[in-house]
Amino acid sequence: MVKVRKGFTLIELLVVISIIALLLSVLVPTLGKAKAAAKGAVCKSNLHQWGLMWTLYFNEHEGRIPTGRYGNYNLGSAFAQKYGPPGSGMWMIYMNPYFVDAKMSFCPAATKPDDDGGHQPFQAWKPTPQLDEHWIHQTKFNKGSYGMNGMIGSFFYNDPYYEERRVARIQDINAPAEVPIFGDSAFLQSFPGADDLPPETEDDMSGRNLRDFCVNRHNKHTHLTMIDGHVERVGLKRLWRLKWHKKWSQDRADAGGDPQWPQWMEGMD
Repeated sequence: MVKVRKGFTLIELLVVISIIALLLSVLVPTLGKAKAAAKGAVCKSNLHQWGLMWTLYFNEHEGRIPTGRYGNYNLGSAFAQKYGPPGSGMWMIYMNPYFVDAKMSFCPAATKPDDDGGHQPFQAWKPTPQLDEHWIHQTKFNKGSYGMNGMIGSFFYNDPYYEERRVARIQDINAPAEVPIFGDSAFLQSFPGADDLPPETEDDMSGRNLRDFCVNRHNKHTHLTMIDGHVERVGLKRLWRLKWHKKWSQDRADAGGDPQWPQWMEGMD
């Protein structure tokens, strides 16, 4: 009589477990990369739509670039009487007529603000208390993880530094394919300077400005919409070599070119 075995031997079981563990060690990183790549593709698609919206805005407003007024100044001041209250020039308000889906304001790799569990560089921004009453009720969205390059269309309380670098119309930009208007950012609007230092660590957002755009959300790269409407995958070091305003090349030369890169950015483009 032949005996029928009803189970695995210990050795066979260990072999099966080893094979499963080996397969998982191969598949898990691959699945993680595929998931990250999918988020990157959605992010680029979002920013492509933003590029179309910016182009529509420019076409309907003779190429004028929005001024971004979001500071905390006296509502009864002469400045407020001339330019409007804080937040009245925010890009969200200008984009309202073209905006459709609130999900488009988020990079899929950064959907949560800090109070909802978000951590840099994968963290969304939310409105500051000073701005809530001035613009939050005027727009279809009030959180996001994309931001505007404030240098090209903004002014900062009539400060000569900003006035000399801003551009009023896109027609005045010599190389629109090299000038960012919008993209992955830790804040809703920032003012990059050629002498801005890179973040000391990957999650360091102190100092704002160009650091806001230096967010490692897409495998050592970020995504930006340029003035001409195209979307570009940009290495984090290359952020310092784009043209964020009309005097960038001169300011960059005065700053001595590239800054000293921190250790976490070694090997990046």
